[in-house]
Amino acid sequence: MNTQTYQSDMNTQTYQRDMNTQTYQRDKNTQTYSRNMNTQTYPRDMNTQTYPRDINTQTYQSDMNTQIYQRDMNTQTYPRDMNTPTYQRDMNTQTYQSDMTRQTYQSDMTRQTYQSDMKTQTYQRDINTQTYPRDMNTQTYQRDKNTQT
Repeated sequence: MNTQTYQSDMNTQTYQRDMNTQTYQRDKNTQTYSRNMNTQTYPRDMNTQTYPRDINTQTYQSDMNTQIYQRDMNTQTYPRDMNTPTYQRDMNTQTYQSDMTRQTYQSDMTRQTYQSDMKTQTYQRDINTQTYPRDMNTQTYQRDKNTQT
């Protein structure tokens, strides 16, 4: 529940998350998101944006794919134009929706539910680490110690 790494062949995304730090890298626009409790820095290839955030709420808009990032301590919502994913997360629950892959991920400390329209996925996850390698058509996720539907 402290560290997550997501790799996607389409966008080459790497999402690393603990309670204080997130790093997001995308091939399309090469974004790096680094956050602690008070500051997030988002350098992007297209327009190299840097956003400071307060402790409760931030809203970011980005020209390249019209991104709106709203975050408080318990919830994040990221609608994105490229593949219209929506990421909602509190301390125990995550919901990921992506228009391009039509995926829905729900996760709490003990249970995850994954749905995918056009891919074959296998997920691996333990309480502290998730690693999601993805290519265009196949995803392999291994998951340890949780219940998965």
